Order: sequence, then C-alpha cells, then structure tokens
Amino acid sequence: MPDIDTRPTVVDIEHYGGDTLSLHVTIDPLVEAGRTWTAQVRSRPASPKLDASFDIYPDSTGAFVVLSGESCLKLARRRKYVGYWDLQLADVHGGDLVTTLAYGKLTIHPDVTRVEAQ
Repeated sequence: MPDIDTRPTVVDIEHYGGDTLSLHVTIDPLVEAGRTWTAQVRSRPASPKLDASFDIYPDSTGAFVVLSGESCLKLARRRKYVGYWDLQLADVHGGDLVTTLAYGKLTIHPDVTRVEAQ
C-alpha cells in the first residue's frame, strides 16, 4: 500500500535583518484559481500572536512573497529571531478550499548597518 504525504514543501529560511526578504513562488494557474494568498510569521506554529505578515504581489506565473526590510529589522531588533512561516492559498469566500504551499523555520540575523533618514 503506498504512503501519501500531503504536507507542503518545507522551506527553512535564513535571512539578514533589515534586508527585504523577497521570494518568487511559481504555481500552475489552475491551482491558484483566483484564491487569496496569505503568508505569516509566528514565534511558534500555534502561537495566537502574529509577528509579521508578508506582502503578496501576484503575477502571471505565481506571486512575489515579500517580507519588508522594516519587518525583518523589527523581528531581529534585539537578537536573532527564530520563528515559523507558511504560505497559503484560500478560497476568496472563506470556504474550505485551503492549500498550504510551503512552510518552515524562519531565522533572521540582526543587522549591523542602520540607514538613517537625513
């Protein structure tokens, strides 16, 4: 009997605080099918507190999934941040059609250089 594993792709990310984190996700348009993209960061997968949200910029082949430099800097402002992230597609009308495309550990290392507004 074959095994079936329906978990999403594991993508652990190591990133540098203060830099914009930009990922491009390629997906078959039939899988996307007009659903809403959501990507979030939390300190633990089951944490009720949302630490950050990615901005999503859909394009003809999928979407750019972007965590702003400001968000990255905030997460690692005191020390190295270790949390978890995932990326989902969900039914626009709140139905049960949810597909998590990727998830994993997110580590953001503190930045050294600070750009000050003049």
